[in-house]
Amino acid sequence: MSKPKLSGAMFDAIVKLTRRNPDTPSTKSARLVLVDGMRPSEAGREVGASRSTVHLAVTGALEAHNTILAAYFGKSAETTD
Repeated sequence: MSKPKLSGAMFDAIVKLTRRNPDTPSTKSARLVLVDGMRPSEAGREVGASRSTVHLAVTGALEAHNTILAAYFGKSAETTD
């Protein structure tokens, strides 16, 4: 497992603001990767999502996160370490 990138509350806010369905395999897999620190391949297997679906879901959630950070703080996740 890798280090989680988002808290559960942050991920839930992204899901709500982007109007994603929290019950889809893509959203579930993104949560497993970004919140729980699971490897994308493992997350995809667990929820029945393809590698490309997991990749797109994770990328989309991180893009939304960076947009929120830029709007509120003028920076993205890459600069908040």
